[in-house]
Amino acid sequence: MEDNASLDFAAKYPFTEQARRIVESLNLTAVEPRYLDIARARVEEDMSDEPKEYGRIPTNDLKRNSLVGYLYSRLLVSAMSSDLALSKYATGEARKAASAMEAEDDKTLSILADSIGIKLSKAGPEYSVGLIDYLGFRQRSAGASLANQRLSNGTVFLQRYKLIRLLQAAAESAIRRGLPIPANEIPDEVLKYAKSMKAPQRKAATQSKAAGSYAWIEQVLANPIPDVRHRTVNLVLAPYLVNVKGMDEEQAFEVISRYIERCKELDPNTKINDSYIRYQCRYAKAKGLRPLSLAKARSLLSGVIDKAVFPEGAAGDE
Repeated sequence: MEDNASLDFAAKYPFTEQARRIVESLNLTAVEPRYLDIARARVEEDMSDEPKEYGRIPTNDLKRNSLVGYLYSRLLVSAMSSDLALSKYATGEARKAASAMEAEDDKTLSILADSIGIKLSKAGPEYSVGLIDYLGFRQRSAGASLANQRLSNGTVFLQRYKLIRLLQAAAESAIRRGLPIPANEIPDEVLKYAKSMKAPQRKAATQSKAAGSYAWIEQVLANPIPDVRHRTVNLVLAPYLVNVKGMDEEQAFEVISRYIERCKELDPNTKINDSYIRYQCRYAKAKGLRPLSLAKARSLLSGVIDKAVFPEGAAGDE
């Protein structure tokens, strides 16, 4: 029987080898409807546009159920025969894992990193990973250009939040491995159950008059600003990306995160973090907020909008 710490780790990170060993020890045989229901809830949460966060699982029995539910969810999302469903599923599962990582100590982060193929060490206030490991996963991490990292003798040094983004990318890669499961390897009960689920649809790209009137915001995104970034995120960028461009919250989060990383090259002093960006994207979506007009932005945001939109010094018109 597994110990409590191992089961807790496996429930948070069900894509690891530790989790696989625990599932094998359960000697599962026939498909059980209750696990299909758990899997369905998991897949539908992953396919929604709501931010995914790990919720603490209070008992060992529920942890085992969650672990088996993850196994079933891989079968179920494969049976849906939707590339978009698979993509959203893997991204959503990796986000939940990253949320759990926020509370982990360094030892647990090191165990997790090793389980998904990254050798991790602590280097004072930073963490260090090999250059090859970093390059293998950094492409999915916002602000992850190698030019933005401290590098020495084939080792990349990362702050904690950047390490978690790297581990999230590695987790997503581990989750995607082996998906989709071929239909001939999926039990008939799962195939039948999947027919009751609706696959997500890609949003059609449209250009509206409203989008045209906010074209200046693309200039802001192209030109980092040195200050008033909090208000630019909540009054301009988050509403624009989710309610004008029609991005889901995670897409908007990634765009804004990359933008803030570029802004830090002008001035690294900012209290903007991932939680703030996610909250503003979620809030803008829930309230249906529209971004400021250019005239109001130029009035409220201390002149930095002029510098971003009219970098050559032109007065410009709305």
